[in-house]
Amino acid sequence: MIFALHNKHLEYTNSQVQSIQYNNLKDLVIIILQLRQHVLDYDLIDEIVIINDCQDIKQDIEYLTKYVFNVLNIKLLTDINNLDLNLNYKDKLIKRSFDKSCSNTYYTLFNHLTNIDQFTTNNPKVTRILSSITFHDLLALRIPKDIVSNKNIKEINDKTYFVSESTYNKWTFNCNTFTRLQLLQISLNIIKQNCKNILFNQNLDIVVILCELNYHRDNAFHNFFHAVDVLQATSVLIKSLDLNEVDKFTLLISTLFHDSCHNGNNNALLQKNEAIHTLIGNTSILENIHFKMLYHLFINILNVNLINNLNHRLRFNHLKLNSLDLELSKDLILATDMQSHTSFLKILEGDLTHLNLLQIIIKAADISNVTRPLLISSQWAYRISKEFKSYELLDESSKIASVDDHVDIGELTVEKCVQLEPNTPNTQIFFIENFASTFFGSLDKKFSAEHAIFQELYSNLRNNYEYWKKVVNK
Repeated sequence: MIFALHNKHLEYTNSQVQSIQYNNLKDLVIIILQLRQHVLDYDLIDEIVIINDCQDIKQDIEYLTKYVFNVLNIKLLTDINNLDLNLNYKDKLIKRSFDKSCSNTYYTLFNHLTNIDQFTTNNPKVTRILSSITFHDLLALRIPKDIVSNKNIKEINDKTYFVSESTYNKWTFNCNTFTRLQLLQISLNIIKQNCKNILFNQNLDIVVILCELNYHRDNAFHNFFHAVDVLQATSVLIKSLDLNEVDKFTLLISTLFHDSCHNGNNNALLQKNEAIHTLIGNTSILENIHFKMLYHLFINILNVNLINNLNHRLRFNHLKLNSLDLELSKDLILATDMQSHTSFLKILEGDLTHLNLLQIIIKAADISNVTRPLLISSQWAYRISKEFKSYELLDESSKIASVDDHVDIGELTVEKCVQLEPNTPNTQIFFIENFASTFFGSLDKKFSAEHAIFQELYSNLRNNYEYWKKVVNK
């Protein structure tokens, strides 16, 4: 489906095109965000185009599409008859990672990174509009209700997007059972509850909303579900740790962004795109990209003054605290690169610096799926197996057009996960034996005497491992 957004009256009829009229720039932004939350499907070629028919805000719209809504690949048209309706999902995935030009047909990572590198001046009008948008702007529908599912309409009307703290403050939390709106609420609640004294001079709602927007929904694993899962895991792991609020805020924000704009494959595959090497470098390519997205949003787009966001009392009492720490955030996100796994095992053998501790926490949260209770762990195992399978789509000679099976992952049983992805037991055994067992075993030895949660993680890991071994040996 093509969603054509226009300011002036539009005469156009096509079964593949839904036209939506906007009133002003803020109205346009809200419509785009509502389409993202309520309509755009994760595995289809849903496109947004804007008929650039309002001269007063033409430059603002160009700024939005180039620097804010990059992932949506919104096209600007002067004539709706120039619409390209012949889009292909497989081509979309291939060009996302490997295109070395600034394509206008599909989103490309190279184009996104190039736009960020070419960023020069913040648009104050756009910043003011974005900073005024809250979670509730997603609920008062400005898009036609007939394009929104009955399930989403009911969620809005019944206000079931509100989630109680008791559902996300334990290790039994299952991210796969929540809706998109609920994930936004959970993210906001976790950050606010852990950082009550920080005077953040931006509306936190738009930070989380734009963070979600920068995840590709057709990634089976590296998507916003994973980001929120890592955020929640981190919030549980730091409960008994003595951290100041700036460290907490930096850590929690970093977890949300730690896979921002992940292209659905890995560093090895991405190294094939030499053009991206020029922009990013040759090491921790994805992780450097993720941090670049965080920096772009906070500094370039929202123009946050990160040095002056602290309550005066906190700044006086804690001289090291000055706000979200960008340097720390980069160190944390880079720590999630699995290429550094062995070095962190060695670090765990000695005394940890404060930075080491925070890096270990985000790393543990990032690979903690195998330490969740078996049912939850198996659903994440299904997700990663499905994403690995999607790599076949990146082979132009492959005849596979899609790998989606249209299942509600939160409803899957352990047995169903194995039925859909038969290699799941073996992949889980491999990951536990080669990565997770030694790492979480070391955490258990180092922290469980004072922090019982690490013992729970390691116990779950051992139980899950024994289960998968029994399945394989049947």
